[in-house]
Amino acid sequence: MRYDPRVPIAVFLGPSLPLEEARALLPRANYYPPVRQGDLYRLLAAAPHTIVIVDGVFHGQAAIWHREILEAIDNGVRVVGASSMGALRAAELAPYGMIGVGGVFAWYRDGFLVGDDEVALLHADADHHYRPFSLPLVNVRHALQRAVAQAILTEGQADSLIRSQQRLPFTQRNRHALLSSSPFEALPEETRTRLAAMLGEEGAPFPKDLDLKRLDAIAALTMVARSKDPRTTDDRNHRADGEMAGANAIDRRNRFYRERRMRQRGFLAENGTLIAGAALLAQAEICLRSPRTHGIDRASLVTKGFLIDAWPESTERPRAPDDVRREFADRHLTKLRADGALASVIAANGITRRELDRLLVEHADVQWLREVHGPARIPESWRDAIARVAQARGSTVDDAHREFGLMALLLEWADFHGIAAPEDVVARFTAQWRAQQDDRADIGDQVLSRWATSAWLLTQTPAQFGYRCWRLDLALVASWQFSGEAARRLTAIDREKAGRPSGTATEKEESTAHDA
Repeated sequence: MRYDPRVPIAVFLGPSLPLEEARALLPRANYYPPVRQGDLYRLLAAAPHTIVIVDGVFHGQAAIWHREILEAIDNGVRVVGASSMGALRAAELAPYGMIGVGGVFAWYRDGFLVGDDEVALLHADADHHYRPFSLPLVNVRHALQRAVAQAILTEGQADSLIRSQQRLPFTQRNRHALLSSSPFEALPEETRTRLAAMLGEEGAPFPKDLDLKRLDAIAALTMVARSKDPRTTDDRNHRADGEMAGANAIDRRNRFYRERRMRQRGFLAENGTLIAGAALLAQAEICLRSPRTHGIDRASLVTKGFLIDAWPESTERPRAPDDVRREFADRHLTKLRADGALASVIAANGITRRELDRLLVEHADVQWLREVHGPARIPESWRDAIARVAQARGSTVDDAHREFGLMALLLEWADFHGIAAPEDVVARFTAQWRAQQDDRADIGDQVLSRWATSAWLLTQTPAQFGYRCWRLDLALVASWQFSGEAARRLTAIDREKAGRPSGTATEKEESTAHDA
């Protein structure tokens, strides 16, 4: 799947309208085959401003999830649906911001249609131009409504014909089935002749003026072609007052959903290829098997999980002042821009601007919590213990002070949630410490008990305390996305697959707007 960022519109199209006609209506767009599950996840970080869903797979393949459409809308993407799968999803998600266009959409929205088989049809593949082998029931309805309007049929006769087609599997609905049905045979001869002439000859294309799915697809593409870019600025998700959009939107959805979303998320390569995030998850799994070997700071990942993901700001979690958040964001954005245009950098790292804004707030808060708030929370009674720990380890008092500051943060989270380490864990931790140190390093039972609780939390992770959506490998990949490491790793993977050494420059490939 490829994407050309110069034309930030994506259209999923199949049998409803020939590609040549679509391009004549909306020439500046990336065209893809019928949408399937995961396609919007792959596109999201590439930052299209509009996605048009006309056709989509189902039945034998996984259909597009409502969740990925909602996530696109949540990230400021205008999602338009019409004609077929697009009309179905638009009718279901119109209350949440998806835009529906056309008669099929209106029928589903108003409850006139219920079954998804109404838009289904059997057709050839893309190489054979999606040639239809059956007739969608919505087109039959539209044609028979036209026949009623022209006084060829009565409403009762049209209803009888519709019911005869509803009883058939969608793969068997066609003009022959309609014109050989019992209700058709019961019509007067003149009526049969006029209706057969209206529907056209068997084997010929269905009359364009009766093809409702085609008309709706044309209406959707025409609307998008005539409308303005829905974005007001490049940073449309970044508020003028400096507050980060979506900063408090902590993702608490189940782990299966978060993993699926990451596996299918697209990372935009220089040549326009969208690389799936599954490659990064595989690397994360390898790195976490021996984190020290790969330079992974597991404790930092778990600490952020507790302080941010498992402690939403709405519950009065300590947070960095607004000026600290803004300064942190400015520094990090400057660093990212050093690698190129910001939009290109974040697309290469598989995140949207809204997600970046949220990560900026989270990382600013973590840094402030560790460097300012945590040390300030250390009880005065621990000062002597910190000095003893530093002496026993041969480290500086500042190093021990930072470690105890982190301990104070984790304990603040534990106290807020009413969590303490089991007694046997505390006893084992205390015994191990005293066995390794002499009497001069005795820091007292109270400090050792609290230390044991913080160390125990780091081994448990937030997932053990009800935050089942949290996973260490997902947290690691998110840290790579934020730092820009994700793009570097994927570039190395791409070059390795192509048989090129990591230091070799690649030729920039010309991407086409319709490749999938």
